[in-house]
Amino acid sequence: MITSNMKNYERYLFNDDFSDAFNYLINEDLINIPHGKHQVTDNVHIIRSSYNTLKQGETFWEAHEQYIDLQFIIKGEERIAYAPICHLTEVVYNQENDLKVLKGKVSSFIHLIENDFAIFFPEDAHMPGLNSSDYSKEVDKIVVKIKI
Repeated sequence: MITSNMKNYERYLFNDDFSDAFNYLINEDLINIPHGKHQVTDNVHIIRSSYNTLKQGETFWEAHEQYIDLQFIIKGEERIAYAPICHLTEVVYNQENDLKVLKGKVSSFIHLIENDFAIFFPEDAHMPGLNSSDYSKEVDKIVVKIKI
């Protein structure tokens, strides 16, 4: 897992797909992109969403085998729980949606605010959308899916 702010994005241009992902985040008018899934390149697509954060226990662990998640906060803030998948138990894997659901204890939390991002690799279980304080907040977010 990597977490940083967009001012540091150049450190994470690992290959052409990461370059395409970050160029999209930098050059597009993100606030005006319709909600839903949008193809960027053959190996990169985005999912634009808005939601209210939840209490821990109201959401679930997830991980992915076919894609790396680059989660970027347009507006708002959230906490994301993190644990290596080797510390968790797999409940189910839906190959069609590339969604691995897991259960287990939190290893740590990250707190993302506007212009922050986190990169989750296949070994990184994450539980996004958690309250960053005692109450729910609205989050406007883009998840970039980078094919492995």
